[in-house]
Amino acid sequence: YRTDERRSETQGGFCVRPHEPLTFDEDMGLYDDRREKCQKLQTVLGLSETQFQQYGCVLFMESYQSTPTPAEKKKECHERLGGKWFPFAWGPWECEVPGYAWAKNDTSQFSGAGTHMCCIRWWGNGDSRECEMFSNQDDTAAKCSACGGEWMSMFKYKIYGQWIS
Repeated sequence: YRTDERRSETQGGFCVRPHEPLTFDEDMGLYDDRREKCQKLQTVLGLSETQFQQYGCVLFMESYQSTPTPAEKKKECHERLGGKWFPFAWGPWECEVPGYAWAKNDTSQFSGAGTHMCCIRWWGNGDSRECEMFSNQDDTAAKCSACGGEWMSMFKYKIYGQWIS
């Protein structure tokens, strides 16, 4: 997740709010102010912490500790914070899920377990490929490819650690 995985594990997951489109300034052109907007959400939403990630703004709240069920955490994430709840992944099948990450249903609520987005700027190759900038504009692999992007999961399942003998 590229975020506090221990916290995510103990809370059963984490809340992510998608980034807004880049700001256009007549003098500067497209301006990437996603990091600043993510930091401002901490004060605006009364959060204990926010963390900028390429895929969105991770929202941490101390009240997650007192929210007893995953369903209540998911509800608070959706209704109060405008985000999507991603349950903690215990394996690659839960981490790299087919489908658009920010898919919405008929009532404009985030739906589905998908974790894929259109990467428009990346580095590395093969299993080491990392996305530097995701786009929220393309919601299918076909649209992403047509614009020169790479359809990929915003999360990568990696096992860390080693046996101690």
